[in-house]
Amino acid sequence: MRTSLRRRPFGLLLLPLALLVCSLSSADQADADGTRHPYFNDRGTLRWFHSYAAAKATAQREGKMIFIEYGRKRCSNCKKLAQNVLPHSQIRGRISSIAIGLSAECDSPEREVRSLLRKHLPNARSLPFVAYVTPRGRW
Repeated sequence: MRTSLRRRPFGLLLLPLALLVCSLSSADQADADGTRHPYFNDRGTLRWFHSYAAAKATAQREGKMIFIEYGRKRCSNCKKLAQNVLPHSQIRGRISSIAIGLSAECDSPEREVRSLLRKHLPNARSLPFVAYVTPRGRW
């Protein structure tokens, strides 16, 4: 009898911990599936993806373009684009109706994204690099 009483309070402590872990993993999944920009607050202008494959699949399903923002967390121009330009009243509605976002980390880009930008923006030097591509990756 004492053994079961000792285990019961411990088991009750595990339940909230398990719920917390589940809620954190589902929040991470929501980000991976396209919700927020990984670094900046665009005030909900675009659904941001962190993988080119996920962005392509969603863009194809929704009939939208992919707006690629190729930059990094410590880039002040990248921050200005995401937090000031995209949410601007004259831009927000237009861009969100035609595109989903892909935030591409320039220090470790996916091969396909790096290839697209090298081909079409060979002389670009100042971040962020931005592009619109079709769901099939056409410029």
